[in-house]
Amino acid sequence: MIQLNILEFAKQGDTNAINALVSQWLNLPRITPKISFKQNCLQIMLESFEITVQKLVIPLICDGLVNLGIQSFKI
Repeated sequence: MIQLNILEFAKQGDTNAINALVSQWLNLPRITPKISFKQNCLQIMLESFEITVQKLVIPLICDGLVNLGIQSFKI
């Protein structure tokens, strides 16, 4: 039930819900996503003490966002 609410909020562009989903998708406690929404642009910053393999992390996030079908941002 809670998961369904997070999905619905994320589809509406709620940055807290998107942040929670990105954390779940990554499933890496050492990486903290920081999501913001400014002028039709969704900004995602990942913070970590260790350098992660971008080739693995970025496609995972992009695929997840595309599957959500969020209409409230353009970039």
